[in-house]
Amino acid sequence: MKELRFTLTRLIQFLFLLQIRRKLSKSSDALQFLNAHKEDASNFSNARELDLALSKTDMPGIILLNKHALNITLNFLCNIKNFNGVYEKLILLVFDEHSRQVLTESFPEVKTVYWKLEGLTQKFSTGDGRYQLFQYFRAKLASYLTTKVKYFWMLQADTLWRTNLFETIKIGRLLNKSDNLLFDSEGESGLLSKMVAGGYFYVQSDERSKKFFDYVADTLLDYYVTDNNVMASLCLLKKFDVGCGKIPYSQLSNWRWTSDEDLPLPNFLQYDGGEGAEDKFHMMNSIGAAFVDINTLKSTPSRAMCNQNNAKHLDETFEIIRIQRKPGKLNFLIVLIHGFCELLTVFFPFLETVFLGYIFPFYAYYAVSI
Repeated sequence: MKELRFTLTRLIQFLFLLQIRRKLSKSSDALQFLNAHKEDASNFSNARELDLALSKTDMPGIILLNKHALNITLNFLCNIKNFNGVYEKLILLVFDEHSRQVLTESFPEVKTVYWKLEGLTQKFSTGDGRYQLFQYFRAKLASYLTTKVKYFWMLQADTLWRTNLFETIKIGRLLNKSDNLLFDSEGESGLLSKMVAGGYFYVQSDERSKKFFDYVADTLLDYYVTDNNVMASLCLLKKFDVGCGKIPYSQLSNWRWTSDEDLPLPNFLQYDGGEGAEDKFHMMNSIGAAFVDINTLKSTPSRAMCNQNNAKHLDETFEIIRIQRKPGKLNFLIVLIHGFCELLTVFFPFLETVFLGYIFPFYAYYAVSI
């Protein structure tokens, strides 16, 4: 019996060390990939096409994508087709010629800008080198935008809109006079309400905002982190004297949104939860949220057309999602660990600053650096 316990103990230790080695290798590879491509991702000296697009809108909403997020972007554009003035504000920044061609042919009224960045032409997923590069580029882009426009939105296409965001989100009511940044949040209450989700954010351009995003980019070069947790830390600690407002979770929700009958339907739902863009599109299609005509995506060259009657009413679609999205089935370990941290802050309130300001932003780095 003792020999069996000894063998099991050694096996557990071996598997644990194997997991640490795997994570160390993944984080090291991701950082190496990012640093190998950082020059291409931070060079905005020849941004004439982007600058021209920026000059044609008073409040740009930026969406970044490559061909692997093309279908979900087309679906999003069909979702918002009837919202007044949204197309005029959007700038689609694409990393491959195919996406540019399809989007230009399908939605010529939407500004599409091709940005050559070889490292982001392929499919990427959370935590790999290309995803780290995507976060780095977005931070450097946000920094650049603070020097070109007075304010802007960063948006994601993996979102269902029930209303017009530019009319529904009242910036003046959500930002204090001295605030310059507005973020989505991870949840309705507790630690989650103070954590930045990072898919949607609004920026008022000033020196504080530029320093904020430069810091996020620099941190990504040195640490295996996610930008949203770094941004949440900077907001909490008021780094660079920034002021951060919050978009109510009841208006803009994410994968944590569940079947709580007390919560109303959000106006905007980020259909997230770890899936890639292609998987999200297939899932949206399966629940009746295909606003783009699937058949038109198969033609070559592709010119997408929007459905007229096939997409379900959004309230019905949201009710289906409300039933399907169970937190116990989604990222179970994340939910479990976070619940434990929430419990600790109930008894030790000072830990909130410790968790959000210093641990959560770098937890992945700490975890793989044991």
